[in-house]
Amino acid sequence: MLIDSHCHLNYKEYKNIESMLKFSKENGVDGFIAIGASDGIESCIETINLSKKSDSIFPTVGIHPHDAKLYTEEIDLKLRDFLKNENCVAVGEIGLDYYYDHSPKEIQKEVLKKQLKMAVDFNLPVIIHTRDAEKDTIEILKEFNEKNSHIKILLHCFSGTQFLADELLKLKNIYFSFSGIITFKKAQEVRDVAKIIPLDKILVETDSPYLTPTPFRGKTNHPGYVKYVAKKLAEIKELEYSVIVDTTRKNTIEFFNLNIK
Repeated sequence: MLIDSHCHLNYKEYKNIESMLKFSKENGVDGFIAIGASDGIESCIETINLSKKSDSIFPTVGIHPHDAKLYTEEIDLKLRDFLKNENCVAVGEIGLDYYYDHSPKEIQKEVLKKQLKMAVDFNLPVIIHTRDAEKDTIEILKEFNEKNSHIKILLHCFSGTQFLADELLKLKNIYFSFSGIITFKKAQEVRDVAKIIPLDKILVETDSPYLTPTPFRGKTNHPGYVKYVAKKLAEIKELEYSVIVDTTRKNTIEFFNLNIK
């Protein structure tokens, strides 16, 4: 069975969680890393509450770079309270996004560093979002990794360049998650990167409800579709599908330290 390492289950598209779980299981998916980061602190609360409905849903909390300008001391304390009391498995997604630039770049960097420190304080892995911010992402993560190499780092929904991958592969405890983007016709560069990333460093995700993989482009994405990401990854790496399923499951369990068989 597969684990979707990144999905936004608090979105209105998954109003019926029981139906989501049933469809996913029918499609070979029995674990969900539910991201509480988009749309501020309310997303974290909603995701934590959803995780209490099923042992297969594992929550994370953090403030997305889009919302970095909203970060306050009160929010920092609230996140720490979640991490202390709510069985969260990671800090994230956090990072830098200069494509939309919804928050000033300097504030994004400051908030990213604060949340990286939070991960160290709670000895939890981090989920990194980066878009059009490769130079600063590399610089911040290298500095962080030099001092805190025991903290695992996941580049979620990797869509960067070969240069970004090469630089990050120099870090310790670095992982990469691939999404439906690898099925897109114009994403050859991402497929080329996926081909060279060591298999023991790879996770699969949907980032649902976004980035619906082929053959469902144009429809709402669903955690049950992560199998199409895994199938494409098997094709790229010229491996049996079962190898991708087993290895990415193992990697995900180890990365997030999941209590799941």
